[in-house]
Amino acid sequence: MLVSYAVHTRYSPFLLLKKRRFSRHSSSLLFTILLGFILPYGCAVAVNNVGVIDLSKLEATRVSAKLVGTMDRRYIDESSGLATSAIHDGVLWTLNDSGNGPTIFPITLDGTLFKPLASTGVSIEGAENFDWESMASNHKGVLYIADSGQNLGFARTPIIYQVNEPVDLATTDSVPIIRKIPYHYEDQSGFLMSRNEFDVEAMFYSDETLNLITKGWGNSLSKWYRIQESNEFDSKARLVTRINFGKALITGAEVDRSGLRLAVLAKRSIWLFTREALGGDWFAGKITYLRTRDIGVTEAISFYGNRLYISNEAGQLYTVSLEAID
Repeated sequence: MLVSYAVHTRYSPFLLLKKRRFSRHSSSLLFTILLGFILPYGCAVAVNNVGVIDLSKLEATRVSAKLVGTMDRRYIDESSGLATSAIHDGVLWTLNDSGNGPTIFPITLDGTLFKPLASTGVSIEGAENFDWESMASNHKGVLYIADSGQNLGFARTPIIYQVNEPVDLATTDSVPIIRKIPYHYEDQSGFLMSRNEFDVEAMFYSDETLNLITKGWGNSLSKWYRIQESNEFDSKARLVTRINFGKALITGAEVDRSGLRLAVLAKRSIWLFTREALGGDWFAGKITYLRTRDIGVTEAISFYGNRLYISNEAGQLYTVSLEAID
């Protein structure tokens, strides 16, 4: 169901801060607090012809989530992103959240670190990990890393890093950035930002676009943005629609290798979108709402064949089989 909808929200005067690993950004925090007293708060600007997709009334299908392993917390203390390798069988890529280095780690399907790179992973040359929240694959050997978290309350420029997967996992300890993609949200206005509007932990690549879904704090609506790729990616994330996920907080998304299935993740919940053709409307096909038992604070999701892999804040890796899902 698609209905007309517009949101005008004044930003909260309170800064919403991460509970963990914040010391590295203390100077930014102080700067933000001072500006909060002297500058007006920003707002989300209405975008014409953008409606709401209501998924809150879908009937749930119960699925079993199986624990397959736990990542080594010495090196991966919070797996905030997952992407299936396009060139290495049995390998998933993951990354740490803010307060850690700009590094991605190859893991096996039971969460074990790939041994030659167990302690260091693969460093992204020239990148910074301010608040890495998601990663995606184009399924052709290219990875995208989203520095897109919004917890400090000011309108910093989010960045997506594009890198090639290393071919040699045994010896490669760093890779160069192929492209930096700084961007802004088209309905963003003002210096201060509310995470209710612009906190993004879910990104996927589809149809030559990068797609971003906000977490959906507070007002229970998530926003879907799209950054178009041509010769270069656009710097504007264009608002596609708003989605009512029934107050769920969206923390991950990924498209499978066929490009016909999309999984969107929240705690205990997965929305599986299936379309008939590439370039088709994700909301015109079948949408299945999957419900799992409590598997912790889920952070990231990726397809591997006909299975979904899900990581949580505790570094646990779960799988959900899609064999029985029509």
